[in-house]
Amino acid sequence: MKMVAHEQLYLVLNRYNNVVGTTTISQVSNETGLSTTTIRGLISRNKHFYNGCMLIEYEDEKEIFSNRVLFYTNSKGDKYYLYRDCSVKKVSKNGDSKHLTPFKHRNAWEVKVEANKTVNVARVAAKHFIKPDLNQSHCVFVKGPFKLKNILIMDARKVRSINGYKSSADGKRKRKRVGLYEDNKLIKKWDSCYKAAKDLFVSHQTVRDICDRKVKNRLYDLRYL
Repeated sequence: MKMVAHEQLYLVLNRYNNVVGTTTISQVSNETGLSTTTIRGLISRNKHFYNGCMLIEYEDEKEIFSNRVLFYTNSKGDKYYLYRDCSVKKVSKNGDSKHLTPFKHRNAWEVKVEANKTVNVARVAAKHFIKPDLNQSHCVFVKGPFKLKNILIMDARKVRSINGYKSSADGKRKRKRVGLYEDNKLIKKWDSCYKAAKDLFVSHQTVRDICDRKVKNRLYDLRYL
C-alpha cells in the first residue's frame, strides 16, 4: 500500500492482529468509496472493513510497538493487549475485539484471561512501559486510578520494612512482634502473628486485622510491638 505524504497514516492490522502495512485515510476512501467520516467511525469501533483488516490510527508506524504489548494468549487462542493508556483489549481468534476494564483486587489491578486465571496488568504496564528490568524484587502499586502516572514501583525490602517485616538470619520473613494487652497492660507477647494466632486459636489474618484496628468488636486487645 502506498503512503501519501503529509497525510495522517493508519497502521493496518490483519484479523489476527499482525501488522501487514500502512495506508492513509484518503487512500482507503478512494478504494472503498466510503467518506472519511464513515471510515473514522469504523476505525473507532474496531471494525474489520478494509481488506479483512481493521485500522488503528497512528502518526508513526513504529509507535504501535511501544504503545501496545501482547501480555497473554489464552487456551482458546484469544489475545490480550495492554496499551500505554492502560486500556486492555481482547482480540478473539476469529478477529472480533472487545475492550476490557481492569478491576482492583486487593492491591493489584487485574484482568480475567481464563476461567480461573487473572493477570496483574499493573505489573505488565510497569515492566513494558516504565521499568524494563522489573523483577520479583520489585513491588508495584497504583495510587488512584489505573494510569501510568499513578504506578509506583518500590523495592520489596522497603515494602516489607514499611509493613513490619524483618529478615531473620536464615533469610525467612516475619512480622513485627505482637503483644496481648489487658487493661492497657502487656500480659503476653509473640514473635509473629502466626505464633499469636496459634496460641489464641484464630487465624493469622485475624491477628493482623486486630492489630491494624480493622475489627470493631475485638476478642483480644492485640497490638504490634
